[in-house]
Amino acid sequence: MRRTLELAFRHWAQVTALLIIPILVALAIAWVQPRQYEASATLWALQRYSIIGATGPEADLTATPATTQATAVAELLQTRSFDLAAAKGTGLASTFDAATRANQSKLDDAIQQELSTKVTATPVGYNLFQIIYDNKDPKIAQQVITAVVDQFGVVATGFSSAEAKRLIQAYQTELAPATKNAYAASQAAANYLAAHPHATAQNDPTYSQLLLEAQGAQTNMSNIQGNITQLNLELVTVASGSSALYSVVDPPNVNSQPVSRVKTLALGGGIGVGVGLLAVTLLLVTLTRRDRSAYTPEDLTRITNLPIALELPRLTPAFITASLRIHPALPARAGIARE
Repeated sequence: MRRTLELAFRHWAQVTALLIIPILVALAIAWVQPRQYEASATLWALQRYSIIGATGPEADLTATPATTQATAVAELLQTRSFDLAAAKGTGLASTFDAATRANQSKLDDAIQQELSTKVTATPVGYNLFQIIYDNKDPKIAQQVITAVVDQFGVVATGFSSAEAKRLIQAYQTELAPATKNAYAASQAAANYLAAHPHATAQNDPTYSQLLLEAQGAQTNMSNIQGNITQLNLELVTVASGSSALYSVVDPPNVNSQPVSRVKTLALGGGIGVGVGLLAVTLLLVTLTRRDRSAYTPEDLTRITNLPIALELPRLTPAFITASLRIHPALPARAGIARE
């Protein structure tokens, strides 16, 4: 740490330039960018976003309904299929340059990058959350927010019910043999009783075992049928679509005034600071690796094989300069470690 600080102060001009120049460049770029218009929609989460699984609706019970739904929106925005589907009915593609629009793959990448990084979903209360997006064209900003809200209602309910539908298919596959086994076990017990009219569960171990098998098979079949019924009931709720998930409080709208320059400049300044710190870090790493100064006896042993005859702590630079002037051959005979 001491060596790093000394190098930083020794090259203070370079360090300062690497910090200031990226910030100034970023601020200049942010200043000349077109003004952005903010569009937003406010939604009321009617319930926690959940996935219907084997144990019923599975959700994060430690989070608020608004948080779970805002998180679901944010996660969906990171997927390519969701972004492209949401942008399909908007004019977002027209905001990109001609070269990007001419290449469908590049256009799809640009759309995903735009939506995944610039559309935000934020909880603002226990049930209330907002979806916000900025664009230089206010009309397109509003279109994108509308599309994201609608697409969330479609896709989220589909994901919520997908696991339930898979489970229902699995249970239905199990139900047929379970029904067959229950019928066979009941028939076996009935046939044995017909052949042994006086048999009871108390005096005939064979009949008792047949009854237990029949009851077990019947219980298994009933459990499977109950699981299918419960999942179907939960699917009925999900089938009502986004109306069961959220309610739109404030429909997508766009501010008549562009976003304040302060917000744009703050973002640009933050990027500039990050770039500047990275550049300074690289500079200090490079200077440290190139620094051959000796600060400790251990440093001297890596530079020369000559033994250390004497340590004089706290030598001033003036004393060292005078010593070298009096004894010019000193560096060849011994090493001096400056504390």
